[in-house]
Amino acid sequence: VKLTGTPYFACWAMFRCMFLIAGVAASWFGAAFRAAHAEVPPPALKGSADCWMGSMSPALCCDVRNSLQGDSRCWDETFTFEACCPEEAELVNAEIEKSCWVGSLGEARNMCCDIRKSLRGDSACWGDRFTFETCCRAEAAFVKSAPTDSCWYGDSQPSVCCDLRKGFRGDGRCWDNLFSFELCCPAQALQAASMIEDSCWVGVLSPRTCCDMGKGPRGDDACWNDAYNFEACCTPKVFAALELEHIQDTCWAGVDRTVRDQCCDIKAGLGGVRECWNGPYNFQNCCFEEMRTVKGFADNCWIGSLSHEFCCDQRKGPRGDVACWSGLFQFETCCPHEVLSAALQQ
Repeated sequence: VKLTGTPYFACWAMFRCMFLIAGVAASWFGAAFRAAHAEVPPPALKGSADCWMGSMSPALCCDVRNSLQGDSRCWDETFTFEACCPEEAELVNAEIEKSCWVGSLGEARNMCCDIRKSLRGDSACWGDRFTFETCCRAEAAFVKSAPTDSCWYGDSQPSVCCDLRKGFRGDGRCWDNLFSFELCCPAQALQAASMIEDSCWVGVLSPRTCCDMGKGPRGDDACWNDAYNFEACCTPKVFAALELEHIQDTCWAGVDRTVRDQCCDIKAGLGGVRECWNGPYNFQNCCFEEMRTVKGFADNCWIGSLSHEFCCDQRKGPRGDVACWSGLFQFETCCPHEVLSAALQQ
């Protein structure tokens, strides 16, 4: 029977209104509960059946006609679309994966998803919503499960193959074109990468010389040898440090020292004179002597149970926990990171 007419519409509107009210109330109660129990970890879901209670049901929450994540009002950090609507999530993810390769030949997928190039395939293929995880789901699942399900057999075991005492890539005899140190020993690979990054620069070798992409797509080839290569040494952290060096070198180019001193004067405020700054040229980057003074004072704020994490938490209020402050020790002087971050957003 097809229901039509005003009574049906009124009934539907009333139900939707009740659901919206329930959703708002649930959202408010959930936020209040999480705030009151911030230290308590969320419960682990045993299955999608644990998701549903009261007005929350699969028919309402999992309907992908609302969006690719169903009804967003249903979800929080624990109860997610993927955990609560596994069948719908699989359907959505399969369609997204298909959209990655519309208009391309099969060779494109094989080239992009080839984990022999890296654990995320060919990085040149990805951008915006097209990622290795969404476009190469089978390969992403293999990368995730391989360290426990596929890498080890016979005498080839983690204790033998992942041993960093044998080299930065463990025991080289364990690996072939598919099963690599990075794939099978992810924890040790992270440890090795950190060790390599921390020891890249010695003598005449420096990031400014070796990571200069004006010399080539992999910087200065004369710098690299074996495990010490462009990818291992010229990390995002290194490029961020180089960018900061450039900013600091050019902050006051052609400017009189008195102008610099006026702009960085913390008596005018924690961030100096606000009108001086533009984009990355800000107090933190251009006034590092004064910034050192500010951080030095802030470090003396904390004693006993008082800590930066406890007192500067702006979830308690715009000035953190007001019970922490007295005399010279105020939010503005003890929480410089929060104050300066807020200033940058204005």
